[in-house]
Amino acid sequence: MSPQQKALVLPRQGNFELSFRSIPSPGAGQLLVKIQSAALNLFDYKITNTDYVTHCPAVLGMDIAGFVEEPGEGVHNFRKGDRVLAHGKFTNDFTAFQQYVLTAASFTAKIPASDSESFESAATVPLALDTAVVGLYGDQF
Repeated sequence: MSPQQKALVLPRQGNFELSFRSIPSPGAGQLLVKIQSAALNLFDYKITNTDYVTHCPAVLGMDIAGFVEEPGEGVHNFRKGDRVLAHGKFTNDFTAFQQYVLTAASFTAKIPASDSESFESAATVPLALDTAVVGLYGDQF
């Protein structure tokens, strides 16, 4: 695997640009996922013209679907090749608009192998699920 990957970055407020960045290595409790599909949400577009992004260049995107490339130390419920979906975080190594991403294994779900669910469909689940959970149970956490 090449130590560099392509990434869609926000160099500052404004438009995305194609760039290169290092492929991160998974730490304990993390997975390295090779992205097959990433959803573009209204949030990802709107954030490009606000002061919400404080570090640039920034990689955005919260909805991830792909294959486990490498499980980190202590991860026993995932293996290389598993089809997964995950919600990203607001740090460059954990965001979706790049070829490889880190995910927290505890916040990653397998896409059933017998399921005909496409990666494109799976990538629409994380933020939608989070939105529903917060709307229904947000006052409980």
